[in-house]
Amino acid sequence: PKVVYTYQTLANLASISGAVLANTILPCSALTRLGMGLVTGGAMANLLERYQRGCVTDYLHGVNQKVALLNRRIWNLADMAIFNGAVLSMVGLVL
Repeated sequence: PKVVYTYQTLANLASISGAVLANTILPCSALTRLGMGLVTGGAMANLLERYQRGCVTDYLHGVNQKVALLNRRIWNLADMAIFNGAVLSMVGLVL
């Protein structure tokens, strides 16, 4: 488990660094900047919780009776910010 936490922490740090670098160096649209801000904030929230508590607490559980795949999805607000930020960033880069 400690190795997994180390990799997750490094992934969060890389995500924060990449988002900050992209926002400061690359010319991007406002949508891309908003997405990168969400990615950075979500990664920082997960990193802070991992530092304070030793783990990240997932407290949202997707329940959908018609789509069995959604019944197994459990996440937190920071994960949602990272996912939505990545989608917004990609849309901003395409537009």
